[in-house]
Amino acid sequence: MTCRFLLGVAEAMFGPGVPLYLSYFYPRARIGFRHGVFISGSALANAYGSTLAYGITQIKGSLGPWRILFLIEGLPTLLLAVWTFFYLPDSITTAKFLTEREKGIAKSMVGRNQVLGGKAGVNMREVFAAYMDPKSTSLELFPSAMILGNLILTRIPGYLPAIMYFSVNVSFASLPLFAPTIISELGIFTTVQSQGLTAPPYVLVFCTILITAWATDKAKIRGPFVTFYSLVAAIGFILLGTSKSPVARYIGMFLG
Repeated sequence: MTCRFLLGVAEAMFGPGVPLYLSYFYPRARIGFRHGVFISGSALANAYGSTLAYGITQIKGSLGPWRILFLIEGLPTLLLAVWTFFYLPDSITTAKFLTEREKGIAKSMVGRNQVLGGKAGVNMREVFAAYMDPKSTSLELFPSAMILGNLILTRIPGYLPAIMYFSVNVSFASLPLFAPTIISELGIFTTVQSQGLTAPPYVLVFCTILITAWATDKAKIRGPFVTFYSLVAAIGFILLGTSKSPVARYIGMFLG
């Protein structure tokens, strides 16, 4: 439990930190696809993770199979972290692989339609300004609820986007854990086959993420895409929860 807690503390800022870091190097219209590449890595890992884990756990040695699994999957990450610490630049101006001219072009591109930060560090005034930003409030999504006046309601922090993001991540993070069990409980596949059959849905997810991220950057809109895929995922979960047909439930895996 202690290790899980420490892992959560270390990982808590990684998800929101990546899009923040990307915003230092790319304009708003081009961040979506770059962040999609980052997110798609999780789907790709889920595509081969179960099969890889099954193969690793078959290794016989003085250490327990689960310990060998953690070592093989964890050590490369530690080594990459050391390399990243020295290679990954903090900003455009500190990027050693860019010439002075390229740095100027990059700063000009990033500065379009957004305010570039001044002093380094955390500005608490800007942190609180994000909570008070009307575009961040859930009440802005429901004009009929604005009966008390825009001045009052837009001062109330809205947490609907946070709830949406949390709900999406619950399904996105939990389904891979239960995918082999769900497939094995269809009653027509062995345990080994179930591990292998978890890959196709996540290959589709990997491709869908990249295509959608590219499309949203081109269209410069996000909402319709979010709504569409949320409805598709809802249909998938309904199929998984209500259908008894193995084919329908496996299709639900692709949709969910």
